[in-house]
Amino acid sequence: MKKMNYLILLLLVMLTFGIPDTKGAIIDQRWERPEPYIGGGGWHSIGHIQNRPLGQEFTPQMDNIVGIELPISGSTQNMPSGEIPLIIVKIRDGAITGNIVATSFRTPSEGFSGWLYFDFYNEATPLTIGNRYVIDVSQPEWVGVNWGWCGWYDTYGVGIPGRPIYYGVPRNTPETAFGTAFSFRTYAIPEPATLLLLGLGVVLLKKK
Repeated sequence: MKKMNYLILLLLVMLTFGIPDTKGAIIDQRWERPEPYIGGGGWHSIGHIQNRPLGQEFTPQMDNIVGIELPISGSTQNMPSGEIPLIIVKIRDGAITGNIVATSFRTPSEGFSGWLYFDFYNEATPLTIGNRYVIDVSQPEWVGVNWGWCGWYDTYGVGIPGRPIYYGVPRNTPETAFGTAFSFRTYAIPEPATLLLLGLGVVLLKKK
């Protein structure tokens, strides 16, 4: 009975947070389009300048990372024959030039547009809670593939998660008075106590 209760609790948490197949991981940090949407934001080409990646700072509140979702859109129509339009994602320690702590890559299908999940091989890579990390997004080379990563202005002043990095350079001055950041969702494996608290919160909300 106890095992069944735990499985039900885990299922409720996963359904509530809309989680991909990440073996029990939940969203740790996120930055998404502010709602209601009133404009402000856009796509930035990942492969526009070779060897100068886009990036986004974040500060984890859990001690690991197993994967990340990014809003990706683009086209492979101009891709030379035989080329592979990879998107490479690295998690770096402290800065866009910092040590790499996790790496993943995906090849989106032609015309893909939406949230794309990058799996760090289902391993919980250790992170230090409260430290700064950087999401580094790049292509191995410019091959005429126009993949873009979307960012949004902090329309309602809730505070962006960290500085965006445009082609290798941290943006210290916001583009507008509200600031802007690239969108993302990081996933981590929670400790049992954290999972229990989340599950209890779900149950209480459903009782109201």
